[in-house]
Amino acid sequence: MNLRVLLAFLFLALDCILGHTNSQYRIVNGRPSTIAESPYMVSLQHITNTKECFCGGALITDERVVTAAHCVKKYEKISVIVVAGLTHLTEPGQRRAIEFAIYPENFDKPIKNMDVGVIKVCEPFVMGSFVKTIPLCESKLKPGTKMQINGWGVTDVKTMESQANTLQTAEVEIVNTRLCAARYWLMRGQSLPKTNICAGGGATDACNGDSGGPGVVNGQLCAIISWGVKCGSRYPGVYTNVNNAEVRDFINKT
Repeated sequence: MNLRVLLAFLFLALDCILGHTNSQYRIVNGRPSTIAESPYMVSLQHITNTKECFCGGALITDERVVTAAHCVKKYEKISVIVVAGLTHLTEPGQRRAIEFAIYPENFDKPIKNMDVGVIKVCEPFVMGSFVKTIPLCESKLKPGTKMQINGWGVTDVKTMESQANTLQTAEVEIVNTRLCAARYWLMRGQSLPKTNICAGGGATDACNGDSGGPGVVNGQLCAIISWGVKCGSRYPGVYTNVNNAEVRDFINKT
């Protein structure tokens, strides 16, 4: 039997043994946090609705933000602002218009290959206690590695409508990429791109509105929240791997 098929059936068998839990009772985005804990975190907001964050991002310089490609492809730059230095979405923070937003030509939306984007703001952010940059990943991402995720995304998976006003943080574990790929192959009939890694696969998870946000290991930007199935389910979340050579090259050259 093909190894991928075998691994997928093993996952399916495990689901049957463990049973199914109603995800509405799970903690999706962890605990409330403050921007002082993650001063590199930014919120992407529509100019017409600054009380809602549709994606996150991470400051890598005082004027450049790393986020997900699907966060910048969908919207015109003139309709979006980048906000840094806020814990609550109702706070003003430091707001910046966008000079340009770029994503790779080979970004494949259906399978989220190369789901990475870089935004340059029109005016540099002022660095301080609540606004700082984060270095790119130098850590090895092996299964079991703890990774911090942040965002203002959905916290109520029952309605999928309740977005957090307060920045949330959670810790997830990197999982074996081959096992994760096998599981998604069984469900979707397609493989995960080499630019992806997986983390979580339980109660703690990212959700709608958290896309583009950082996955942080040892104080370094190691992953970008990309996509997943059923927030807070047994399906691991899928992230763009900043250690991937193609992803890193895109970020460095932009």
